Amino acid sequence: MGSTGGMGRTRAVVAVSGFRRKTRRHDVVIASDNMYLYENMDSHTAIAQTLDAVSNLRTQDRMKSLATESRLLLPGHDPAVFARSPHVSDRIVRIE
Repeated sequence: MGSTGGMGRTRAVVAVSGFRRKTRRHDVVIASDNMYLYENMDSHTAIAQTLDAVSNLRTQDRMKSLATESRLLLPGHDPAVFARSPHVSDRIVRIE
């Protein structure tokens, strides 16, 4: 179980899950497990599975500041990413 009550991850791993990718024109941030859904960003709510909601919101705010535009902050588990982005082919979208 570890220190996370059975979630299978330590705080250190969750704290660094997410990354920024510089494209030719933009900085895109993949939030991974720090922001599961667009709803987290739109309503500024922490993910339900966090041990520290204040820290999670601070991390979401930081990631939002790193993305060139808020639309380029992508949640880690929201199928709506496919609806909000141009389709390249089945289950592949272009983030631009």
